[in-house]
Amino acid sequence: MLLVIDIGNTSTSFGVYTGKKLIESRIISTSAGKTPDEYGAEIL
Repeated sequence: MLLVIDIGNTSTSFGVYTGKKLIESRIISTSAGKTPDEYGAEIL
């Protein structure tokens, strides 16, 4: 498994790959007002 993360100015994208196959992906919005705990809760 491989976790890839693309951190941008307006969003952060996550993808999980097994080999060359994408098995899960998520996009969360980036906000200066969010705490690390809020980001952690969104990722899980």
